[in-house]
Amino acid sequence: MELDKRLKSTECLEPVTRRSTQSEGNISIIPNVRELPTDRFNLWSTIGVQFGVTASPLAIGIFLQLVTGAGGSPYFFWCLLVAMTGQFLICFSIAELSSVYPHTAGTTYWVTMLASPAQARFLSYINGMATCLAFILATCGTLIYTGTFIVELGVVVSPSYTIELWHIYLCSVGVIIISILFNTYWIKAMPHMTSFSVVFINAATVFIFVTLLVKTHPKASASTVFLDVQNSTGWSSDGLVFLIALLPGGMVISMFDTAAHLAEELPHPERQVWQVMILTNIMNAVTTIAMCLALLFCLTQPENLLEPLGGMPILQLCWDAWPNKGFLVTVVICYLLMNVFATTSLLFAASRVIWSFSKTGAFPFSSWMSNVNSRLQVPLEQCRVVVVSIGLLVLGPQTVQNGLFGAAGIFFTIAYLMPIILLLKKGRASIPASRSFNMGRVGPIVNIFACGWGVMLTVFLCFPMYIPISLSTMNWTSVCAVGFAFLALGNWFLVRKKYQLLHGLYVE
Repeated sequence: MELDKRLKSTECLEPVTRRSTQSEGNISIIPNVRELPTDRFNLWSTIGVQFGVTASPLAIGIFLQLVTGAGGSPYFFWCLLVAMTGQFLICFSIAELSSVYPHTAGTTYWVTMLASPAQARFLSYINGMATCLAFILATCGTLIYTGTFIVELGVVVSPSYTIELWHIYLCSVGVIIISILFNTYWIKAMPHMTSFSVVFINAATVFIFVTLLVKTHPKASASTVFLDVQNSTGWSSDGLVFLIALLPGGMVISMFDTAAHLAEELPHPERQVWQVMILTNIMNAVTTIAMCLALLFCLTQPENLLEPLGGMPILQLCWDAWPNKGFLVTVVICYLLMNVFATTSLLFAASRVIWSFSKTGAFPFSSWMSNVNSRLQVPLEQCRVVVVSIGLLVLGPQTVQNGLFGAAGIFFTIAYLMPIILLLKKGRASIPASRSFNMGRVGPIVNIFACGWGVMLTVFLCFPMYIPISLSTMNWTSVCAVGFAFLALGNWFLVRKKYQLLHGLYVE
């Protein structure tokens, strides 16, 4: 069997039922066994998982503080459109690969299939570590935001309440316990929860959208929203500020591969995964653009965002629009539930990523981490690994925590670009033309621009927003990313002799 043998439709292939290691030359390949229920999720509940990890129309409000000085409302809006376009290039590129190589390991498996035999082991390891780190850091960031919104609810209800960091930590622990329960003992309820999250997030978006438009008088002018650039970042170049301000769009339209990690729990992953990727992000884009316009037209006192209520710019905007405590509490609850949904979905995806990658022997305790709980039919131990990692990261200094979120974006981009670059190198003739999603002749153009966009976004994720740089304004993204990269490389020397490649869900 050649290493790059392509998958055919699941109707004409038999599932692998053995766990023995096959060898192709000097490369060891582990055939993958379906250990999880193939009908646990359907198209709608999978959309719920993918939509829940970003919740873009609500998440865009978290970045509103960038309006104050980093180009103003015009840059916030136009950068969002540019970033969405670039992110869709990556989304379409990996969606096509998911129709060819459906696998719980996602991009790691795609790299295995596209890389040359001499490079497959190391490149797939790098991709797998980048994916694992990205999901762990993203889960950590979402969890911190969730804990923060909980304590902000306390401030809204009782202004005399003083927030302490350990309060946020305890709230985060409570949220992660709920997430663990949904991912383990309540796993049968997980698809229902993710399906409901789509309805809830969109309903919350409509509620905030309509309320702000009705209650805000007067509204910002069209020239303020679309034309009046304000640069008080300290950077002399407005063009450079524009590139730095791409961050919100790059964050709210992201984590495209989440659905790919559900491949083993879908009846037809070769069709359903790419459909979820594209449909969900189109829905994200449309609702986010509408919400962004509403927020900017209702932002009549941008100077208040410099020291926003509870440190949350979206809460300050809502209070300025309608200083009603009931409305503000409702907004906090909407964001709180949004983050609970996101944390639960991220933990779900992270546990699958670590579980599938641990089968390769990539971790010191891979034999333990590759187990599936036979009664619950879930990777239980992997949830514990994610939780322990998150617990350590949440306790870190708050200035460095912001760098962790940026590092997650870098690792996601690395994981996405690697299979796209390998596909460009190998040629599209190497993948079957009969795949369910085929970009045809436009495919190479999309792939090339996706790579260019990904490289540019990675570079500017590391730029500080304001200068001169101080300890509080420094961008710790590059420091965190390099630190974790060294850990990953160090681990390679421990596991390189036992590291093996995964094969697909199905073989001929």
